[in-house]
Amino acid sequence: MDIIDNVLGMVARHYKLDSFMPRLEALNNLGKGKGLEVPDELVALNVDMLSRSLYNIMAIQPNNDWVWPYWAEKQYDAADKSFLPSSYLSINLTHRNWTGISSPQSDREAIVDPRGLVTPLYDGWSLDYWVRRDDTVIVPSRLDAVDQRLVNRCPVVKSTFYKKNVKVISEALMHDADGETYVEVFYRVEPWENVTTRMSFYLAIRPYNPESVIPVTSIEYLARENAFRVNGTDFVYLDETPDRVVCSNQDAGDSFFRINRKDGDGTGDSLSAADPSGLCNAFAEFTRDVGANTPFALKAVIPLKGKPVSEPVVKARYSRVRADAVDTWTRRKDGSIRVRTPDSRINEAFEASLNNVLILVDKTEVTPGPFTYHKMWFRDAAYSVTALLKLGFTADAKRILEHYFKKQTADGYFESQNGEWDSNGQVLWTVCQYYRFTRDRAFIEAHYQSLVKGAEWVFKTRKKHRKDDGDLHAGLLPPGYSAEHFGPSNYYYWDDFWAYGGVRDLIAVSREIGKNADALERENALFMEDIERSIKRTQERLGETYLPASPYRRKDCSLIGTVAALYPLQIFRPDREDMRATLRLIRKQYMGSGAFFHKLLHSGYNVYLTAQMAECYLLQKAALALPILDWILDHATGTWTYPEAIHPETGGGCMGDGHHGWASSELVHLIRNLLFMERDGRLSFFPVIPQRWLDIGNVIAAENAPSHFGKLSFTLASEAESLRFAMESDFTAPPDSIEINMPVKIARVAVNGEERAVDDRAVLIPYAPKIEARIFI
Repeated sequence: MDIIDNVLGMVARHYKLDSFMPRLEALNNLGKGKGLEVPDELVALNVDMLSRSLYNIMAIQPNNDWVWPYWAEKQYDAADKSFLPSSYLSINLTHRNWTGISSPQSDREAIVDPRGLVTPLYDGWSLDYWVRRDDTVIVPSRLDAVDQRLVNRCPVVKSTFYKKNVKVISEALMHDADGETYVEVFYRVEPWENVTTRMSFYLAIRPYNPESVIPVTSIEYLARENAFRVNGTDFVYLDETPDRVVCSNQDAGDSFFRINRKDGDGTGDSLSAADPSGLCNAFAEFTRDVGANTPFALKAVIPLKGKPVSEPVVKARYSRVRADAVDTWTRRKDGSIRVRTPDSRINEAFEASLNNVLILVDKTEVTPGPFTYHKMWFRDAAYSVTALLKLGFTADAKRILEHYFKKQTADGYFESQNGEWDSNGQVLWTVCQYYRFTRDRAFIEAHYQSLVKGAEWVFKTRKKHRKDDGDLHAGLLPPGYSAEHFGPSNYYYWDDFWAYGGVRDLIAVSREIGKNADALERENALFMEDIERSIKRTQERLGETYLPASPYRRKDCSLIGTVAALYPLQIFRPDREDMRATLRLIRKQYMGSGAFFHKLLHSGYNVYLTAQMAECYLLQKAALALPILDWILDHATGTWTYPEAIHPETGGGCMGDGHHGWASSELVHLIRNLLFMERDGRLSFFPVIPQRWLDIGNVIAAENAPSHFGKLSFTLASEAESLRFAMESDFTAPPDSIEINMPVKIARVAVNGEERAVDDRAVLIPYAPKIEARIFI
């Protein structure tokens, strides 16, 4: 953190902020681990947010008559429930929602906000639009509702609204042509009724995005190219020539004010604008006679690399471009798992979540978001890479994992962010999950020494705190800021669970490929002894049996981190009493509205932490998982994205990336595990499903489904007299047995023509490559 300390110190001295550095030093001493520095990336992220906030205040408040993005229109409106006093801080804390779009070849994503505002370039300016009919100007960012959906379940975002008898559609996608990548935005305007009327459409270039005001210091319209050049390097090409162009800046005001200019008023229009304050903006006006059979349509093309765009690309029919983009994404998803349930929402959410995970896959990394979190962390990646494995994208997972080893330091630490001690366990666990899905022995062999070195780093690091057996933290990993949303630095069991679980899995894989893992097993057993000793002493101190986040933390919402011992790591049994007590405590104190409300940092309903609670209930075969899944489905955007945290009043995002990859990954895991999961060497079907799914005529199915054992396909069809279950598999490592669960009591079961014993709501049968069963309930 030396460089950041030096920079912050210079800034503090320049502005005479005498208390700044002492506060930063005090921050480093909060919690346990005195003097442990807050990770560089966390400081940098918050300093960046502070600069955005100050710029927002100074740009928006004196210009509150401008048109601003949806979040600002809501958050600055004192009459709206989204209103927040801005004081010294003002960022989007009420509607952090957006949808990422990308092409399979791109390492960058564009984003679309809930009202169709498109930000084509990373953390850049945006394209908006307005429509005028008669004397009414329709501004999407000020509308109460806009319907937003995916096109053909692919990353093509369609936004539609009806207002003043006008129907407006905008669509945004990312497209590859001539070896380049483009964002293409299509607009269509038509009257709702069957009449022809004169309308004006305004394509607007705006100096902001869904998070903050963004400096636009110059805009010019290039008539010959029929394009805008923004900030000297970015281009917006139009496939129709505008009737009028207005470029403006801070002094001239919002170009929106010029919509109603009368011809000959003497003010004139400008084809260019410059402004060092960064508030340049512009619109292109198109006025047409618009009817049901003569809609107005416009396409804008933005090259990601800022290079000139050829006329054929600009003039290509949008319908053809969209068809090509949909086809490209459909082919990208070829061979992946397909699921079908009686709940259409689940089916749609699963495929959309598949898209949402895929668009965040870059060449060598997977990121937790297209915007705020476009950076790799091992923590988020553990859930995203395993989602890729469950979806069938093993080549993508392997490419990402290959890059992991370039981030390993000489002493064996896998570093994506310093001071976070969960990463080694997450790397080991994720790599072992890859092996279990692929049986790729060559990959493990190639990186085996690095994996062992990662395990040895765990043992060496934890022993730094082993010398005093009297301490509650004796033998645990050091204090740190792991997962960040637990609060100040501390000895978090989350780190220890991940480390132990990762090494445990490496031991199992080592034995499977013929490696001697006795030394690793001895050390890991000693590690678990220290973890259990710490837990026991802590529970004795607390006088309660739940699992706190740390030996030194009181009863607070950070204990959500301890559920990792059950899901996904399955270190503890689902019926372990202190694990059950922890789940009861979380449900009672932090899930009163049906979802986990995190009061630390996120300060909202957290979707991926909520999903983890549902996963724990799946492992317990408890129906409590089902209302949690319903809550998650109910709170998705129209494009099935989720922010990192959801505001309890507005229902919009209040923290993190508005399209959160970890949240989408967890929804993939949850829906898949609802249908089948691996448990103790067993393949378990339908651990928890709604009873209504068994109504006559319903079908539950999965095709080309990866598992630890190999690929399988299955159907469960509800008929008049029984349920028919069929499974076909191509297993390379068959399960010990197969379990079929039902939400109701099973009367009898015939498997491949033979009666099988039933245990109330479950039947356990030996593995066979092909199974046909009749289940009578």
